[in-house]
Amino acid sequence: MAQELYERYKDALRTGHVAVLRGRLAEALTSYRDAAAIAPERALPHSSLGGVLLRLGHVDEALFEYDAAVERAPRDEGALLGRAEARLAADRRVEAAADLDIVAEIQAASGRVPEACDTLRRTVELDPT
Repeated sequence: MAQELYERYKDALRTGHVAVLRGRLAEALTSYRDAAAIAPERALPHSSLGGVLLRLGHVDEALFEYDAAVERAPRDEGALLGRAEARLAADRRVEAAADLDIVAEIQAASGRVPEACDTLRRTVELDPT
């Protein structure tokens, strides 16, 4: 990615993050969409869009964006956790548990065993099988 384009991408993400912190969710959506258009191969703008859309109650759109993020970065904890929350909001508990199972695996592999155990506990609560 050329330096100028990368700077535009970073600015769009930063603007989106600040907008979220200030509760300006419509502005955040615009900024994150700009970032996704600049760098469509990156997971972060899609994950960020998913978070805002979920907060707005647009569960199906949030799932679409989280799916896009996980497609681009299959082991991205933030994207997987967000998708799990969106799937829970859509009453798709088994699929949410599957996402959490992957997150627990990532956490364990990075030496965060207590966190992995907590995530696995939540996974079993969602889907005992």
